Amino acid sequence: MRRNELLSLQVRDIDLYGHEITIRAETSKSKKTRILKLHPTLMLHIRDYYKERNARHLKSEYLILSNKGDSGLTLEGLKHWTDALNRKSGVKFHLHLFRHTFACKLSEADVNVFKIQKMLGHTDISMTMKYARSLRTEDMATDISKISI
Repeated sequence: MRRNELLSLQVRDIDLYGHEITIRAETSKSKKTRILKLHPTLMLHIRDYYKERNARHLKSEYLILSNKGDSGLTLEGLKHWTDALNRKSGVKFHLHLFRHTFACKLSEADVNVFKIQKMLGHTDISMTMKYARSLRTEDMATDISKISI
């Protein structure tokens, strides 16, 4: 998801039983609601996060909170987190790199480009197709062997 979509997430956007997250139209760049399935590992982390929120008696409607109280994380706070992770990890990255890596990994795993488009919330397939440039020659070896000559 995009950083503004992340910052706008609310507790109500997570469906623990359906293993889904809703990106609401009012917070989406495309102005369309999209629902994504959550990875089982992420589900475990979200449950742990909810336990911690409850233990601290936090009541904010926002999912991701500031360290300074029971309010949503701001863009400045997110930049601060990113800068701190850059320093601690020694790995230079920016937030959009996670979105790019997600799309590239899906593409490398032969996920249909239309599914990737829907997950990313792109209105134009040409935007999604940009991620196909990351395909390596070795990723195509099995594809070549599928044809009969």
